[in-house]
Amino acid sequence: MRLPQQNSAGLSIGLTPLIDVVFILLIFFMLVTNFDGLRLIDLSVTSGKSSAVITPKKTATLHVLTNGECLFKQITRPCSKVRTDIEEALSISFSNTEQPINLYLKPGERTKLQDMLDAIDALSTSGIQNVLLAEGD
Repeated sequence: MRLPQQNSAGLSIGLTPLIDVVFILLIFFMLVTNFDGLRLIDLSVTSGKSSAVITPKKTATLHVLTNGECLFKQITRPCSKVRTDIEEALSISFSNTEQPINLYLKPGERTKLQDMLDAIDALSTSGIQNVLLAEGD
């Protein structure tokens, strides 16, 4: 009994349909990607070791705790609600751009990176602009 021979040289995979599918997928993902949700947060990290730092007229230190809470002047509040406390304590307004004000954020012992980012986001949405990360005393 004779088996029919298969011609192995005649089988080939066409790359043209594969390239078409890749380009269609590329166009699809380019159209459905939304870049509006991406925001940049300007972070400036300072250490207490620098001697040539020019300090503005008014500064405040805010300790970031866990679960979105901040400690300012021995009062613990959500970070989104601390703006009025800072304005009352320093007798300033963050909407007044003539007074340079820096707000230093210090993490607590159990503060995670996500807590710091949430605090920065809450402060920036409440209108506080000059937020700096600090370490040490």
